[in-house]
Amino acid sequence: MSTFRSIPALMFPGWTVLWQDLIAIRTELDSRRSPIRDYALILLLAVPLWFVYIPIHELLHAWGCLVTGGTVSELIIGREYGAEFLQRFFPFVKPETSKYAGRLTGFVPSGDLSYFFTVFAPYLLSLFPGVLFVRLAITLRRLWLLAPGLLTGLIPLANLTGDYFEMGGIIGTRIIDAIIPGSQIARIPKFLDLRSDDLFRLFGEIAAAPDQYGFTSIGQAFVPIAVIALAAILSIWLAGATYALGRLIARPLTPSQGTVA
Repeated sequence: MSTFRSIPALMFPGWTVLWQDLIAIRTELDSRRSPIRDYALILLLAVPLWFVYIPIHELLHAWGCLVTGGTVSELIIGREYGAEFLQRFFPFVKPETSKYAGRLTGFVPSGDLSYFFTVFAPYLLSLFPGVLFVRLAITLRRLWLLAPGLLTGLIPLANLTGDYFEMGGIIGTRIIDAIIPGSQIARIPKFLDLRSDDLFRLFGEIAAAPDQYGFTSIGQAFVPIAVIALAAILSIWLAGATYALGRLIARPLTPSQGTVA
């Protein structure tokens, strides 16, 4: 039984330290004399920071593509996030109101490594200083630091079905392509479209055109199902690994836990 319980920890080791920090945050909040006030303070600080973080996040996607040799032609950013102002400096920015706060819609990476880094680039802020904010909030017991910590250090959790699923899809399609006969892959017109930055939108697209994604027979459907399952597993693993690496980077800058604010 203990071996069975340890399987998730072995598969997703980064989530062990992430879970420990989430528990520490909850414990600290519950121990406060007025936890509602602390929640309100975190929210009050996080809301304006969100409007600063979103354009930075999206511009880092574009930077990740450009710095690895790709090209960028269109980056959609919501008008409420200062898109019209940013357009003066970045011609590829397109102000638009949509269900996405921002989305890199026109880009050509220089290969899959470039594509992966394009998607991952905003999470460099998770590695530093994002997780450091979370660790300082815990060790210094200054929970207001969770506001920037939530938007940077813990943001991978909010993107398990988004950017991290897309990163998982990049790796997943390469793995499936390597082990499945090419003739079978070729019968799936939208095989590479399984690399989606929105898992739920992907489900809708598959439902609208199942034959385009290989859902023509039980045997053929194995390929897209395998890619989606692998991308989901890798999404969880990569998010945990991001946090764990950020924690390693933060360690020498974090005082011993228990320091009183």
